[in-house]
Amino acid sequence: MNKFTFVLIVVVYFLSLIYQSFGHLSIDNQLVFCIALVSLFGIPHGSIDHVLYVSKMKSSKLFFYSFYFGLIFLYVLLWLYFPVISFIFFLLLSAYHFGESQFHFVSFDISFLKNIFYFFYGIFVISTLIYFNIPELKTLSQFNQDTIILDKIFDENIISYAYYVSLFVIIIFKLSLMYFKKFSVSGLFNEIFTLFLINIISFIFPFVISFTLYFVLLHSIPVMFQEFKFLKEDNSNFKYRNFILLLLPYTLVSLFFTFIIFYCSYIQLINISIPYLSMIIISVITLPHAVVMNLFYNK
Repeated sequence: MNKFTFVLIVVVYFLSLIYQSFGHLSIDNQLVFCIALVSLFGIPHGSIDHVLYVSKMKSSKLFFYSFYFGLIFLYVLLWLYFPVISFIFFLLLSAYHFGESQFHFVSFDISFLKNIFYFFYGIFVISTLIYFNIPELKTLSQFNQDTIILDKIFDENIISYAYYVSLFVIIIFKLSLMYFKKFSVSGLFNEIFTLFLINIISFIFPFVISFTLYFVLLHSIPVMFQEFKFLKEDNSNFKYRNFILLLLPYTLVSLFFTFIIFYCSYIQLINISIPYLSMIIISVITLPHAVVMNLFYNK
């Protein structure tokens, strides 16, 4: 069991006590929990993409910003004209990104198999979070006119198929990796326990909470440790304080502009609901971030 899994177990234990005490948490309270943790850890884990990209690619900041915001602009256009395709692309992109960040250290002799493994691991994570909360997600998608179109994606047959197939594929992959000594026995059991834990939190908690727990504790924080380790290797005097100060500027800028956009939606200056707007913002930021992290892991 690694330290991130241990922290997740502790958090799940205390959250389950709170959840049992109150019996039910309103969607508003769930969103407060989600926004707080994503603001503290989710957004910061992508706030030094410019540092990682320039360090790895040895390119100018001008090129980075042109590339980064160019991808964001193109993805926003895709959302405006093809929302369902954009949402599906977001899920698939996130799946690969989750898998890569979790297993980038595993050596594969064939890169194609590596990409397949990353993808199916992420598909399992996302389908698990959805599978145990399909009725809730269908209900939430009906709250706003612009999110109704996404209801069809939460089809129980499709999600269950994705869940069981991806689970089967990653188990075969992990057993094969262990057989070829690419993965230790202890590592295998640790990952099986992690998969079990993801199922438990998805079963116990509503989607918003279970997604937040996974995204923050098993993705964002581990990625920040990877980023810190990289910067520490480049500069032995680099401390956690330096890391936090490095994360801070773009985190605050991101939070500020997100607040402005949400406020414009609230006063109906932007004719898009806040839940739908949230998905757009998260997805368009995820695209360039996932590309940068792919270069970070492979260069």
